[in-house]
Amino acid sequence: MPTPDTRWGEEIETRLDKGSERMKRIEAELTQQTAQLQQLQQDMQRNTEATEEVRDLLAAAKGAFRALNAIGIVVRWIGSLAAAGVAIWGAVYAITHGGRPPGGH
Repeated sequence: MPTPDTRWGEEIETRLDKGSERMKRIEAELTQQTAQLQQLQQDMQRNTEATEEVRDLLAAAKGAFRALNAIGIVVRWIGSLAAAGVAIWGAVYAITHGGRPPGGH
């Protein structure tokens, strides 16, 4: 029959063993969570790089659209001037040729 001192010692040993097992589980979880955190950081870095590339592409596209807009404005002005020139030429031709259209006999 165990004495009270022996039982007390066994109880302490049991509690220490349980505490040691609990600490091992906590350390294992901490190691796992640290690995997951590192993976998340790597994923976030890759995501940041991809986002920067997309942002740079959009900035380049924005510049290209501004250039195309400027070209469109110039072409519109040239088209307007060409239409006005053709209208003036047609009016002068009609006046100087008795109202006949070009190629009409």
